[in-house]
Amino acid sequence: MLPSLLAFIFNLLVILDLQHQTVCFEECYKKDVNNQSNMNCNASLAQKKSRLLHLPNHKEPSNKKDNISRFLGNINNYPTLNDPRYVIQNGRHPTIIWWTNSFYPHDEKDTILQCPRGPCHVTSNREYYWSNTTRAFVFYGTSFRANDLPLPRLPHHEWALIHEESPKNNWILSDPLGISVFNHTATFRRESDYPLTTHFIRDVDEWFDEEYYVTTADKNRFQKKEGLGIAVYVQRDCEPPSDRDAYVRELMKHIKIDSYGPCVNNKKMPREINGFVKLSSEKYYHFLAKYKFQIAFENCRCKDYMTEKVFRPLCIGSVPVYLGSKEARDLMPSNKSIIMVDDFESPKDLADFLIAVNANDTLYEEYLQHRKTKTITNPKLLNILKNQPWKLLHKNYKTNFGHYMFSGYTCYVCDQLHLRNQNLKQHLKDRNKHPIMPPHVADQSHLGCSLPVRTIQRPNEDHYYKQTVYNYGNEEAKALVQMLQANETDTKTFERKYLKRKTDRYP
Repeated sequence: MLPSLLAFIFNLLVILDLQHQTVCFEECYKKDVNNQSNMNCNASLAQKKSRLLHLPNHKEPSNKKDNISRFLGNINNYPTLNDPRYVIQNGRHPTIIWWTNSFYPHDEKDTILQCPRGPCHVTSNREYYWSNTTRAFVFYGTSFRANDLPLPRLPHHEWALIHEESPKNNWILSDPLGISVFNHTATFRRESDYPLTTHFIRDVDEWFDEEYYVTTADKNRFQKKEGLGIAVYVQRDCEPPSDRDAYVRELMKHIKIDSYGPCVNNKKMPREINGFVKLSSEKYYHFLAKYKFQIAFENCRCKDYMTEKVFRPLCIGSVPVYLGSKEARDLMPSNKSIIMVDDFESPKDLADFLIAVNANDTLYEEYLQHRKTKTITNPKLLNILKNQPWKLLHKNYKTNFGHYMFSGYTCYVCDQLHLRNQNLKQHLKDRNKHPIMPPHVADQSHLGCSLPVRTIQRPNEDHYYKQTVYNYGNEEAKALVQMLQANETDTKTFERKYLKRKTDRYP
């Protein structure tokens, strides 16, 4: 639980001002966003050079009073968000900087992206921080680091997060304070602004494809002649927060599971598919398809966090035995195409069930009924796919699936910037009729993952070591907010001045 005082301060912080949600202490928050007076916070941009960059197809304002950059000498001088100097005039475009430039999804380093509400200048060039048309910064979650941020965070700068990967990659984002420094989100959670929940479903027709499919009769034959186990388990990331390896070890006491990866290994991987790069090859898929069941255990047990582990069995005609998001059924083709570990009291109960299904072909094939009908009968999945925020132009473009997802998010952010700019124009014409848009601030529902717990309890053990790593994220989040509240100008001081300890990400 967050200390009540800190929670109170932060709630005030996120309401009053887009930037001052994270930069000023309690006395600064009492100003209303429509108040024309400047914030009185004791911080300055020492030694920062004030300059204006020339953007492609952008013209420097002829009236120097419109030049926001001239205020960069001291953050005390910055106007509140209803100031006319924040208006981006016709003929100029908001600038979006992909701060995590290694994930920049556009063809050119500087480009004009045409979006539904208007164009935006998109770039991976961090020097555009100083441009007075810069409005947003995009961060990739796994790469987000508090010692590499565009500081100071100015009133008109919005932060956008994209993170479809495991929460364990950066626990700071699961903390209420950590996630709330972002104004826009694209994550695996359906509650995020631009949900990426379906990012592993490229084409549901792949679930009906016969390319890798092995008949039940042949699977039975492989079990007898080749000595294959009932299920297969292949993992390279051992002992993750989900504690999946411990569950597999217990399950192995009751049924035969072939484990080929380095985690809980009991079989040698065939040479032709051995190696991380080969785990998405056709040979690997054909190899897995010989098994009736696949142990599909995520590395974290979080709402809506579902990966290729649960969708790959559908593509090759096996049945996933799943541990992870409790909402996984929502993304299945039917109400009987997955076996959920959480439905069973113990590994022994699950093992007994798998033995029974394995021995009864009719019962087993009920889990593959969607392949026979070649239809999706799950209304939840159909609705989710219908409302998916990005679309492939053609099925031939599946190899560029991630590009459409990432570039689509850039356009989403661009549209939000145009909405805010239009709102400011309307507000300046009629302040009573058009109040300033309140800042949009992410909350824990946009990504949050709960404290890791053991799947199998150990005698005399009251603490799971992964919980310590999780708690590091809480401490990092508090230090991050303190740094922003202090109007810090040097992001490199994060560990020394604010975190003041070593964690797994800041050793």
